[in-house]
Amino acid sequence: MLSKLADWSDDESPKQEQGRWAKIVILKHMFTLEELEEDPAALIELKEDVREECEKIGEVTNVTLFDGEKDGVMSVRFADEEHALKCVEVPVSCASDLMNIDDGRTLV
Repeated sequence: MLSKLADWSDDESPKQEQGRWAKIVILKHMFTLEELEEDPAALIELKEDVREECEKIGEVTNVTLFDGEKDGVMSVRFADEEHALKCVEVPVSCASDLMNIDDGRTLV
């Protein structure tokens, strides 16, 4: 028992995985419903712009634009948790919008 305690180190901590949601970042205030109504092609352009900017951080597997959300909500799924966390730490510039960090997982 003492040998096991002697081998234990405070520096050793297990990797904490947050599950499948840890790879997803929610972006808010990316568009208005009026903008999408005026220019239906803006939906595709915005998704492409967000993907392009987020891929500077890491591999993006999916970008979803929730076109019925008045808060301009989009989600970005990264290939791994590390890149999702980095996206939250580093605000992403997309088109003319600058998103600011709202909490640990959401950019506003």
